[in-house]
Amino acid sequence: MSPHHQHQLVSFLQSDLAIPPESIALGVRQTQQVPSLLPMVLWQYGLVTTDQLGQIFDWLEQTSSVSYGPELPVIAPALSPQYRGTERSTTRA
Repeated sequence: MSPHHQHQLVSFLQSDLAIPPESIALGVRQTQQVPSLLPMVLWQYGLVTTDQLGQIFDWLEQTSSVSYGPELPVIAPALSPQYRGTERSTTRA
């Protein structure tokens, strides 16, 4: 996350979600190495609700200049019908 985008995020947190500056400052200190983790750190510390976290992710998606391309299929072979019942037992007789 660029410093400019992080500044915009902080402004959004303060103005739209009314997150106290002290809470944001704590989150920023905890994420100095990886600023993109700020939303998760705020949530982990209980400084934003899950609803607010969703709003933050929505805002990030709308304001991000990064394109992730077409949606990739979810890979979950254990849940796919053709793989059910094929799990190997890990116990030895």
